[in-house]
Amino acid sequence: MPSVGTSNRIYSVTLKGTYAGANTINVFHYRCNIISQPTALLVAENFRDETLQSIVVPQLTGQAYSAIDVIDHMDVLNFSTLAITETGDRTPVNSLPPFMTWSLQLLRSSRDMRSGWKRFSALDEADVSGTVFSAAFIAFVVSAQAGIIQPMNIDLLSLPLVLVRDRPTPNSPLIDPDDPTTWLYTDVAGSVFPNRPTTQNSRKTF
Repeated sequence: MPSVGTSNRIYSVTLKGTYAGANTINVFHYRCNIISQPTALLVAENFRDETLQSIVVPQLTGQAYSAIDVIDHMDVLNFSTLAITETGDRTPVNSLPPFMTWSLQLLRSSRDMRSGWKRFSALDEADVSGTVFSAAFIAFVVSAQAGIIQPMNIDLLSLPLVLVRDRPTPNSPLIDPDDPTTWLYTDVAGSVFPNRPTTQNSRKTF
């Protein structure tokens, strides 16, 4: 679990949107060789053109994305907000509320950090069969899964998806969240799609 400042810089990519009156936010982190520095705008455009195109595959058209915020945590001048108008790909029939979600577990490549999670809204009633997902919906997610966790490719650079730790913990008391060189990271080794719907309390409107 190396420190960021030794050889890499970290970009955070925040995907913002709304679904059925609730805000939806997902944050992704990528690393890049410290010698290279794509602009935050290039990172945002690449995320929109590549990663986001996979994210929307299983989602209903009611999911509307409005912005991608990118921050280079090694450079206070390298940040950007890209306005977007992307929506989910599938036509709704009987939409489920926004707190009903599907998930991807992002698998750690080092056991000294926990694996991460991403949860996405925009499900239809037909996507759920009892306590599991329908075969048709599983096929949508499986077709998109690799694209969601793929590295971003900008010119000749590859920016892998990573899990980061940016707050002091009992095992890492010297991490300073205001000092990007003390952030710790581990590459995402893969992902697992759990065959069960779950809820996201932050997307509840009641």
